[in-house]
Amino acid sequence: MKGILKVMGIIIGLIIIFIGFSYINHKIHLSKEDELFVPNGEMVYLNCSHYVHDIEYKKIADETKKNIENLD
Repeated sequence: MKGILKVMGIIIGLIIIFIGFSYINHKIHLSKEDELFVPNGEMVYLNCSHYVHDIEYKKIADETKKNIENLD
């Protein structure tokens, strides 16, 4: 019985080490990939409350049209 528990402990330990290594490797690759990502849009800042669609819908529509035209 003690031998089985020892083997199970080793297996669980190896799984934890593997998950930790995978997590660290994933974070390193994500940070390298983040440098390659360049957003192709532009942020539109509005001076209004959270009811944006009622207050500045014309400005939002104009900025959207301008951004869509620049995609060509």
